[in-house]
Amino acid sequence: MSDKETKYYKLVEKRKNYKFKELKNPSDILDGIYDNEISINPWSLWQNNLDAKIMLIGQDWGDENYYIKNKGRDSDDNPTNLNLIELFKVLKIDIGTPNNPCKSYPLFFTNAIQGIKENGMSSKVKDSWLKESGEEFLKPLIEIIKPKVIVTLGAKTLKAINYIYPINSNKTLSSIQKINPIRVNEMNLFAFYHCGGLGLANRPLSEQKRDWTMIKEYL
Repeated sequence: MSDKETKYYKLVEKRKNYKFKELKNPSDILDGIYDNEISINPWSLWQNNLDAKIMLIGQDWGDENYYIKNKGRDSDDNPTNLNLIELFKVLKIDIGTPNNPCKSYPLFFTNAIQGIKENGMSSKVKDSWLKESGEEFLKPLIEIIKPKVIVTLGAKTLKAINYIYPINSNKTLSSIQKINPIRVNEMNLFAFYHCGGLGLANRPLSEQKRDWTMIKEYL
């Protein structure tokens, strides 16, 4: 096992045993029957290359009911996932679907928040959750993988990055679109709008596709 793998699986073990202040750990939901030994986050089951050139960071993975309904995996027909498939096509990368992944390109998917919320898919996300998961898991994960490109989805995810790499705390997501990418410890950070329903209301998918074309020259 490589040094990178050793560090990663230790981080997964830490997450499995961690007691979140206000969130559920996947290892605690139904006695952990849908959790596993290889994923820091349920989204990581889709793309989990530790030598990833692109690391995609979403906000959170939905709520406990969604987790149980889908047996710890994401849904192939989730609108966010369908739009992600289209956005990666802009880069000529086929990511498959959550339940039938295509791993032809080195990618890693995770969320800023590692715990599972309990009060509905669209329930309010607390900044304290971002800070907790960012310090405990997201920063160590980024430093293990060291991707060429980090892509964040949405304002909350960008805020999570600001907690661990205070680089643009005074800038809004809309203003950052004009200065992407931002250098973070020799990595290129692209802060994009979320490609779910609320994100599309602020920036349509056609415009988001144009945003994503900027990544090409940094791969």
